[in-house]
Amino acid sequence: MSPAEELNNKLETLMQRLPRGWQELAIEKRAFTRARQIKSPKDLLRAVFSYAIADYSLREVAGVLTSQHKWMSDQAVYERLSKCALWLETLVAAMLFEKAKQVAIETRRLKIVDATTLNSPGASGTDHRLHLCYEPMSQSSCGVKLTDVKGAERFTHFEYEPLDIVLGDRIYSKAKHIIAVTEQGADVIVRANFQQLRLYTLTGEIVDWKAALIKAQDAGSLSLEAYVADEAGKHTKVYLHSQRLGAAEIEKARRHIKKSAYDKGHKTREATLLACEWITILTTIAPTDLSPALIFELYRIRWQIELYIKRLKSILKLGQIRAKRGSLLARVHVLAKMLYALLIERIAEKRLGVEWTQMTRQRRGTWFRLWRMMRDEFIEAVICTVRWKDEDWRLRLRVVSERRRQRKLQRLPQEVIRWLKEGASQEPAKSSNRPSVLHLAA
Repeated sequence: MSPAEELNNKLETLMQRLPRGWQELAIEKRAFTRARQIKSPKDLLRAVFSYAIADYSLREVAGVLTSQHKWMSDQAVYERLSKCALWLETLVAAMLFEKAKQVAIETRRLKIVDATTLNSPGASGTDHRLHLCYEPMSQSSCGVKLTDVKGAERFTHFEYEPLDIVLGDRIYSKAKHIIAVTEQGADVIVRANFQQLRLYTLTGEIVDWKAALIKAQDAGSLSLEAYVADEAGKHTKVYLHSQRLGAAEIEKARRHIKKSAYDKGHKTREATLLACEWITILTTIAPTDLSPALIFELYRIRWQIELYIKRLKSILKLGQIRAKRGSLLARVHVLAKMLYALLIERIAEKRLGVEWTQMTRQRRGTWFRLWRMMRDEFIEAVICTVRWKDEDWRLRLRVVSERRRQRKLQRLPQEVIRWLKEGASQEPAKSSNRPSVLHLAA
């Protein structure tokens, strides 16, 4: 089998992991409307991956297509790729749906929710926010949603199954979102944020959490039962578990709080300094079902989604959006990378089995190195350089060359060129400036 055939088989392996009917979806979602230089949805997906996975510019993608005897300008590539966002979003959702159907529910499932910000080149603020739901037990993604900067972080971006346990950082500590999760039959474990969460007693009185923490300082721990309520009057029972930090950790937390307040021009409140001395977890799981110590252990599992985001950003370069702010290609770039991440997950599980990183047993490793190796494997299959021919390079140079309307590339002044040519036709003159050899006395 030739190298070109091997790479084509790898690309076929990649595309076989896509949801059924993915090519028909390209036509249905108006991503593929006519066959010209790009003859099929398969060629269109190759162009999308060249742009988002190989991180080629539009002009370089045009050069890749030209190497396949398909002359195309970068503007034509832009027009084709800019129509692919809805198609890619549908493919991501279909892959997650297929994954959910394949999962055998043998135990209560842990799901971690978090978000990461994505910025276009030269941005001074946040352009996009990618919301993720992650299953640490199987080390796989189970929810993806891309919003603009106004898409706040909340649990309600995703749906949950009964008996799910949903973990979140302190920004998810909001009553209406916690209640929304419990209404679906799931439980919550979240870092408590007293600035945006009010606790009530059974009789409707506000819980004085400051007095409770001060009273528990000598004991170093606190557990209490309370209720949270939303604006509509719905409420649910929660359990608060607090552990006091050590002296060195408290001092470090206080310095961080004071510096953050100083940088923002705010005054540090005593209540904030008190809260930072404690790690406080809020959960809907009763202590009779799971002890406070195990609740803290479960919350530490939340770090797994941070590692997942690190893989996305360091290996797949998720945060390096090529498109400028407001461009239609920004969503295409992010969604294509997430689609590729899901494909790598599927292929890795097929090759190595789900036992590789299962958290219910002794783990043999993480996906980090394997992702990087498979990324390089399939990038080469996407761009397929072994098919590039020498006779295509003259046309390819025409495609990737600079436009006339842009600044001219630097060149030597005519006078310097003339002087260089004249000097080449003359005999080199002996120069008195040349270094001489010093003869030192013995």
